[in-house]
Amino acid sequence: MRLLSLCHVAGAPKTRDDGNIQRACFEFTTRGTQCLVYDGYLYSKNKTFENGTRVNWKCRFYHRLHCKARAQTRLIDGVEYVKVFKNEHTHPQEAKSVRRRKRKIKLEPMMDQDQTAAHLAGLQLP
Repeated sequence: MRLLSLCHVAGAPKTRDDGNIQRACFEFTTRGTQCLVYDGYLYSKNKTFENGTRVNWKCRFYHRLHCKARAQTRLIDGVEYVKVFKNEHTHPQEAKSVRRRKRKIKLEPMMDQDQTAAHLAGLQLP
């Protein structure tokens, strides 16, 4: 299951000519920290290099399940791309939690628009 379609950027290619480098997709945890979503797995930020243009990520189950999977994102021409270095997870994909996050993220902007419209309607002059 690929979630790259959630991260569509107009005019940006889905893959680079390099082969296995693909556009990165990010989500936010309930605590507000950014995480990388790739192939049904979630990664936590590990280290940032070069003014934020290159970031190393580790599987979010690194400590709990000793998962050694690693990825790296790079900012190229204004688009984040991801490359997975160690794709050997010690656990199954997190399809259910990723789908829940996807639904929640789609619902939140619609709720914000409704609240903003209701607020603006109350401010209009007669």
